[in-house]
Amino acid sequence: MALGDEPLGALPLGTSVGINALQGTVLAGDVIVVYSLATGRIRRIIGSDIDDEVKDAGVGTGEGFLHVSKKDAGDQDKLQAMITALAGKTPASDRYVIVQGSAVLGAILADPACNDALPGCQLIQNDVADPRWTWDGNAFVPPEPTAEDIFYAAQAALRG
Repeated sequence: MALGDEPLGALPLGTSVGINALQGTVLAGDVIVVYSLATGRIRRIIGSDIDDEVKDAGVGTGEGFLHVSKKDAGDQDKLQAMITALAGKTPASDRYVIVQGSAVLGAILADPACNDALPGCQLIQNDVADPRWTWDGNAFVPPEPTAEDIFYAAQAALRG
């Protein structure tokens, strides 16, 4: 049996593998943390308040998982620290702007390696563009400054 083919119950705590389906028993309070193998960012946290059978947690392309016991789980920040240590990556550069035509609709955390997509839209990595911006087909174009922007910039310049 290859790593990743085992049922969840056969995997020791702290095991991380990329597989297509996750099955087994999760004890009350234990959690399964599904994360991006490319970025190390948590994508989903699966848990239960009762002993529960996990039929298919949907761990997919580009994802790994970590089974964490109830006593070690903590909060999302603690779980992200565990994943960061395990993956050896600090999540970064995973903010993608949603573009439809030339319109910027918003931004999401995404991972193309995990097949993230939105029908009819492009996801383009960018750390700053927002719905006030536009897309010219090659680059993001910031909005023209508003009177308020100019006013606050002038005040800041006068102060110093």
